[in-house]
Amino acid sequence: MKKIICCIFLLFSLHQFLISQTTGRISLAGDWRFELDSADIGEKELWYTKTLIDSIKLPGITDEGGYGPEVIETGKLSRLHEYIGKAWYQMDISIPENWKNKNVSLCFERIMWKSKLWLNDQYIDAQESLLTPHYYFLGKLSPGTYRLTLCIDNREIYPIGNEWGHSYGEQTQIIWNGIIGEMIMSSHPDVQISQIRTFPDDTGQLDIEISVLNRSKKGTESKTVF
Repeated sequence: MKKIICCIFLLFSLHQFLISQTTGRISLAGDWRFELDSADIGEKELWYTKTLIDSIKLPGITDEGGYGPEVIETGKLSRLHEYIGKAWYQMDISIPENWKNKNVSLCFERIMWKSKLWLNDQYIDAQESLLTPHYYFLGKLSPGTYRLTLCIDNREIYPIGNEWGHSYGEQTQIIWNGIIGEMIMSSHPDVQISQIRTFPDDTGQLDIEISVLNRSKKGTESKTVF
């Protein structure tokens, strides 16, 4: 029992330390500019360089915004609107003065299935995940205003099938386009803990793996005391 209590206390302490490294958090929930891309022409026409004209609330999905063809179906519960394809989301973000020389990252939870990000006219990265958040690293940004453009594609990327793909299938959930989880922009120092993993076994031993991310050009010394 003492071992379990010590392990819980240690994990709680590590979790609090990990949170303390985030020097600032800004929610990106709210009104976003928006445009459907059913013809898949957005990237070719450089939509990330223009101001999108429609609007949608995030966290949310295109169904709730009333976008996509209306679904007319009887005999079972169904969606009011359905859209499969690319959709573009855009917001102006402000980097505060106290974030100067800090690393800026984004976290978007519950995206289906692929996302691509642009900052102003610059392509940042792409993410693919049905389960884990989509993370983006923006680097060190000067205080000011930037245009953030996110393209989300909810089409099936890999043929996982409806029978086994519980995260992607109308039988288990709707195949939405949008973001329904936490949307956070945060700032971080050059050296931070990026991940903590635990490996318990049936003998009562607990191994802890800590990954440290060092974006500085300097070596750092670490000490572990248990």
